[in-house]
Amino acid sequence: MLQGLYIVSGTNHLEFANFQNVNIVPSNAPVVQEPSLYWTLPPKFLSEVSFLMGPPANYNSGNIPARERFIGPLSKTVCNVREDVWVHVNTPTAVNARLFQVFPNPAVNSFTIDSQQPGYLEIFDILGRKTWDARIPVGQQTIFCHNWPYGYYLATLRHKDGISQQWLFKVSSN
Repeated sequence: MLQGLYIVSGTNHLEFANFQNVNIVPSNAPVVQEPSLYWTLPPKFLSEVSFLMGPPANYNSGNIPARERFIGPLSKTVCNVREDVWVHVNTPTAVNARLFQVFPNPAVNSFTIDSQQPGYLEIFDILGRKTWDARIPVGQQTIFCHNWPYGYYLATLRHKDGISQQWLFKVSSN
C-alpha cells in the first residue's frame, strides 16, 4: 500500500469495474499503470453515499459493464459515469495533540480548552459540519456546548507549528 496524495484518472473505470486501464499518479512521481483499480467498499469519505453499481467483477475479469450487472432481481444498475475521477486529499504537515488540553471530557454544558499556543480553533461534529470556531489565545478558553447535540466532536487547533487535534464528547444532561 502506498500512502500519499493521488490523482486517479481515466475513463469508464467505474462503469466497467476493474477491467479498465487508469493512471494513478502520486504527487511528484511518474505515472503508474494500474489495470485492476476498483473499489471493494466505498472509501470512508463516501460512506454516506448509496451506490447502485452492483457487485464488483472478479479480479481482472471486469468485462461486463456495470449497467448490465444486477443489484437485485427486479432492476439493473444505472451507470452513466464516463468522466475522469480526480481525488485530491489535503493532509496536515504535522499533527500534535499535546499542544492543548480539553476538560471536562466528556462534558454536559461546556468544555475548557487550555492551549499552549495561540491559534485558530475549529470544532466539527462527527459528520464534518463546523459547530464552533474562533481565534484563541494562550491559556484557558471556555466553550459552551449546552445547545449542541450529544455526540463526538473533533477540535482542531491551527497554530504556527502545524495542527493539533483532539476528540471531544458531548453528553446529554438527562
